[in-house]
Amino acid sequence: MPDTLESRYQANAHSTVGLGHKDFWYVLARSDELKTGQVLGREILGEWVALFRTSTRVVVALEDRCLHRMTPLSK
Repeated sequence: MPDTLESRYQANAHSTVGLGHKDFWYVLARSDELKTGQVLGREILGEWVALFRTSTRVVVALEDRCLHRMTPLSK
């Protein structure tokens, strides 16, 4: 198997979830991609995350699912 990021994660599959580890930090968007009032949907480790910036410019990441309607928040 060639030495790729995927092969390294698969070699450590006992401590990983999918192709990554949930206890690591991952970049989901650049700061300039997050506009106030806009919700971005990104997939990481097989899970969808909704990213947005509050009116005070704080960045928030939530599961991309409305608890009431079970629809994506990013749509």
